[in-house]
Amino acid sequence: MRSVLLAGGGTAGHVAPLLALADCLRRRDPDIAITVLGTAEGLEARLVPAAGYPLAIVPRVPMPRSLSGDLGRLPVRLKAANQAAAEAISGSAAEVVIGFGGYVSAPAYIAARRLGVPIVVHEANSRPGLANRLGARFTPYVACAFPGTPLRGVQVLGMPLRRQITSLDAAARRALRPEALAEFGLSPERRTLLVTGGSLGAQRLNETLAAAPELLGAGHQVLHLSGRGKPGRPARAVATRAEPHYVVREYLDRMDLAFAVADLVICRAGAGTVCELTAIGLPAVYVPLPIGNGEQRLNAAPVVSAGGGLLVADAACTPDWVRREIVPLLSNQAALTEMAAAAAGFGIRDGDEQLADLVATAAAGRPGEKETRHDAAARHHTQTAEPVERLGAVHFIGMGGVGMSGLARILCSRGVRVSGSDARDSVVLDGLRELGARVCIGHEAANLGDADTVVVSSAIRATNPELALARERGLRILHRSQALASLMVGRRAVAVAGTHGKTTTTSMLTVALQAAGADPSFAIGGELTGADADRASAREGTGDVFVAEADESDESFLRYSPTVAIVTNVEPDHLDHYGTAEAVEAAFEAFADRIVPGGRW
Repeated sequence: MRSVLLAGGGTAGHVAPLLALADCLRRRDPDIAITVLGTAEGLEARLVPAAGYPLAIVPRVPMPRSLSGDLGRLPVRLKAANQAAAEAISGSAAEVVIGFGGYVSAPAYIAARRLGVPIVVHEANSRPGLANRLGARFTPYVACAFPGTPLRGVQVLGMPLRRQITSLDAAARRALRPEALAEFGLSPERRTLLVTGGSLGAQRLNETLAAAPELLGAGHQVLHLSGRGKPGRPARAVATRAEPHYVVREYLDRMDLAFAVADLVICRAGAGTVCELTAIGLPAVYVPLPIGNGEQRLNAAPVVSAGGGLLVADAACTPDWVRREIVPLLSNQAALTEMAAAAAGFGIRDGDEQLADLVATAAAGRPGEKETRHDAAARHHTQTAEPVERLGAVHFIGMGGVGMSGLARILCSRGVRVSGSDARDSVVLDGLRELGARVCIGHEAANLGDADTVVVSSAIRATNPELALARERGLRILHRSQALASLMVGRRAVAVAGTHGKTTTTSMLTVALQAAGADPSFAIGGELTGADADRASAREGTGDVFVAEADESDESFLRYSPTVAIVTNVEPDHLDHYGTAEAVEAAFEAFADRIVPGGRW
């Protein structure tokens, strides 16, 4: 891959991930040619050249919101923008076009499709805009930052973030904290609330926090970033009270210093903000912007559901709310620690690397030849599912559950050294002991032993001591679904999905194959009776078929690339995760798209 073109602009939400990906691609190959397509009016006109990348200009074509002369001029403007994008792609000899949404991306997608250049789409928000909805129709290479984003065939890869941010783990923040405290004149003895509305500030946060002096009275301190040109009310209120522990800055070039001192953050819920705070592992109170199409609330909802933050409506963010909720929260170190761990467990730190991998995958196809979604899904599976022989010794946290114990049973049958823990002993764990697994009752860090890989379910909290030690050691950590995907590698997999009837259908299919002499391996979300399985939920068979129940509740079924996919039905379920019925349907479409070449559903 010698040359790429990145399209996106207008807002920091488009430009920041674009530049993070550009830096990642340049780290991988210092000789790669990177061209950015943008407008002369957006943030990219300043930020892209400052970052050292050439900017090709395309005319800005906003969509008219009313019947006016602009609507009549739209076709001419679109034609000019498409032509400028085509010239930039051809002139740079781009082998891949990567779009991040906004005015610029639509003409880039149209031109790339006409020229036969592979397209990669990255959507930062939970609710995609028009440009990326268009681009996703042209390509199998679609990535997003948040689960539940309703785009066809989308992969959750996270947000490309600056290395200045992703390098700020807990140890790095501790090391940077003395410098940051000195920079802001803050006390090392007080907990710090960071208030930020982004580079433009947030008037609601500015007015609310400046009117809540109880934070200081409780022994805390505030670092308030008011936004460029908006020091106004917080600065006046602080100056009037002459409070040394309330520091106001309009803007910071080094947000790493602010994050280093923060114990809790109050902020808007833009995609970049949510992704940065979770990648760092900072607890936050998200106050979504009350205008637009509601994407900010959707951005914050998954991390809040995971326990990594709180969500409060803009109108409810009042001084009285700060007194009732924020003052006691900032005083509760145990709650802050638990929230921080949950946020870190949700965050994705290597979104730039994962997106760069997808770009490389797109570039691997021959120019002008459109790869099918089935081919892309199968190749993505081979990249993400580790074969069992590479896992080493495997430790299960929460080993006694029906799904986890089944996977442990199969690994034992394949000769893998297996250990695990659970809160209570059970007959299921006795069965695993008989197969040679080391079983611990209770959760302690010492249970981890010398494991190489750790498997967790969605029920395991980020504060679990075994999981915390595994992260500290840098071990491979797999969700239960990823471990199941590893067991499927090299087998003809049959995956059964649907909002109702998965367990029954998977069981019936397994029994039928056994009766036909196929002796499949199987993993079911319940105990199989009436077969040579000793009421087991899983077993290693002698045949090359693997039958698995595919759980859609958290989109984990998108980690499988089956030979045969069975969908029993699709209904609006698990809306706490997906948000909309359309997102549920899109996930099942993506599941069908993951069938390997030659497979069927």
